[in-house]
Amino acid sequence: MEREGRGQAHSSAYDAALASYFSDLAVVTEPGPNFVIRYVDAVMSSAQRVGKSGPESWVAIVGAGLAPIDIETPYSRLAAAAFTEAFGTPVAIYGSILPWNAAATQAPDVYGHDALPFNELFDRALHEQVSDIKAIAVEFGPGNVFWAGDFNHPLEGPLQGFAAHARRAISAALDGLGMRAFNASAPHAKPRANSIDLICGSANLSSNVVEDWLPTADGRPLSDHRAYCVEIGWSV
Repeated sequence: MEREGRGQAHSSAYDAALASYFSDLAVVTEPGPNFVIRYVDAVMSSAQRVGKSGPESWVAIVGAGLAPIDIETPYSRLAAAAFTEAFGTPVAIYGSILPWNAAATQAPDVYGHDALPFNELFDRALHEQVSDIKAIAVEFGPGNVFWAGDFNHPLEGPLQGFAAHARRAISAALDGLGMRAFNASAPHAKPRANSIDLICGSANLSSNVVEDWLPTADGRPLSDHRAYCVEIGWSV
């Protein structure tokens, strides 16, 4: 779930929505400047994004018993990595954001300095994140690693407003990792589009999209993205 707004009332409504999911793990993109104060146990990406109320992180991971993974994720990665335990097994979660079409102009501190064509910019960012996930899989085992966040391009459905190259690159990356996106068929908040906020894990795991919805408060959306909850079948 990606948040909008920064007021106290919005934060309270946002926290209530997040709590209502009853998720063991949650990945939040663009969590806001005071998120780390309200969620002291969250594992967050480097807080260097310029915000109205101070430096912000791009990604936060929330869950019980979380600890950061000892892997370097510089600010430009837009990623965070954490682990916890599920049924006695260490489980890793990599939360990240991939470049969107206007990334170079809207996030110049991250993407604008090289002025690369979008496809090259996207491929470089994707390669760096995939390299992180491969390194994490060596430690935790490929079946115990999950990747979730704002991929900014759908894997299914219409591509209007999105990049075909990015779709192909993400699909190839997931195949190479032995993963699949559990909620690729779920709707996006944008009409007639499928989810760009993906929850991915081993292709061998069973899954069920428990719910997808647009969180609101007093009839107003809390985000321009939908929220997704996926239940994973786990063998013990």
